[in-house]
Amino acid sequence: MEEKKPINLIELEKQIKECKIIEKFKDGVVDGLIHGKRDDTQSHHYYNLGYDFGVALYNNQIDEEVTPL
Repeated sequence: MEEKKPINLIELEKQIKECKIIEKFKDGVVDGLIHGKRDDTQSHHYYNLGYDFGVALYNNQIDEEVTPL
């Protein structure tokens, strides 16, 4: 059985900042939720995840406006 190594959180945070994961995700959310248009120049995996999440939020908002509780 393979022994699991502990995660070095400082190194993980450094990698997240260097790869701009959060920044790209947030850019995708804004484009999906606010602008409604994907930026074709963005190919970052986390941008695409953020965009899809932003579109889902937008659709949920529209659904709630159409069918209020």
